[in-house]
Amino acid sequence: MLEADPGTEYRFEEADCAGAALARLRTGSFDCVLLDYLLPDRVGLEVLQIIREQGPARFPVVMLTGYGDEATAVCAMQSGAQGYVPKRDLDGEALLGALNQALHSFQCTQSLERHRREMDSRNRELEQKCRQAEGIYREVLGILGKPVRRIRDRIGALAGAGSQATDLQRDTQILELQADSERLLRTLMNLLDNPGMSVGKLLISTRPQSLMEVVSDAVKAFRTVADAADVRVSVRLQPGLPDVPIDRYRIEQVLINLLDNAIRFTPPRGQVSLLVGWSPGGADAVTVSVRDTGCGIPPERQSSLFERPADGAGTDAAGLGLGLPICREIIRSHQGTIRVDSTPGQGTCVSFTLPLGKLDLPEAQIWDRAAGRPQRAESRLSV
Repeated sequence: MLEADPGTEYRFEEADCAGAALARLRTGSFDCVLLDYLLPDRVGLEVLQIIREQGPARFPVVMLTGYGDEATAVCAMQSGAQGYVPKRDLDGEALLGALNQALHSFQCTQSLERHRREMDSRNRELEQKCRQAEGIYREVLGILGKPVRRIRDRIGALAGAGSQATDLQRDTQILELQADSERLLRTLMNLLDNPGMSVGKLLISTRPQSLMEVVSDAVKAFRTVADAADVRVSVRLQPGLPDVPIDRYRIEQVLINLLDNAIRFTPPRGQVSLLVGWSPGGADAVTVSVRDTGCGIPPERQSSLFERPADGAGTDAAGLGLGLPICREIIRSHQGTIRVDSTPGQGTCVSFTLPLGKLDLPEAQIWDRAAGRPQRAESRLSV
């Protein structure tokens, strides 16, 4: 009957019992199954049930029977059949119509199922993004709430004191407000970078830069914070350092974060030192270290300092939140490394390296590390 259809080529495989059919269906690939209602070893509805229990439908099933009635048809359709043809009504037109309808119905079902899975996947993604957004809002509130309230309280205290405040008290309050404002600005910068850090997409644009200028700008930016905390900041650079290929804004951001942490945990009249020099073991990298004489970090916390806080965790009681994880990602983006060495009660030193890479020096110069000055070269060289 089907071979009479001129528009389609059919290939047939036949099984004389349910067992043989099920074995072939587990390994073969078929477009459709014509299943007899009454087989020698099983009823066709049982075979249909076993097919559907083996996993997602891979093909449509059309039931054939000589004992057809409405009840049997309903059972077949409820069990997963896409079509039903009583043998007493069977002819070429009826069989071809049932087959085409079953194929079309199966394709529609598969398409709907595919769209349902896609929608479920998108809904899960949206739910995850909503949870992430909620976590970010909680994080922003936790991180910004404290400095904003502190600024508000200090402004209120300064306004309430009026003419009774001495010049020294007023200057001290203003200095502390400036320090809080600098910290607040630094926190906002970190929060802006937080989403990019989460997906590994911090934007980095490098070009040769003088580390002396970058360090100087970072120290100037946090001078008021150091003055308000009564902490002395010193800078020492090894002579003879060449320009380094860096993203100036990002490295300044790292230095400001490290300076902020160092000043925050250093007692009054303590000291924070910045040291910039060649990395140990060769002239292929420069090391920058920020050392303080503060309280130090317990050993059990040092291994997780550069890990990103959980969503919504914000800054913990020790004040170490997003800054250090962002520092790590920035240094990694520069192909460098960052580490911390700390002894409780004696202070902390955070160091990071910046590889020089292939940096072309102007006027065909090559840097003489030992002499600390450029030397003329026969041809254009790079270090």
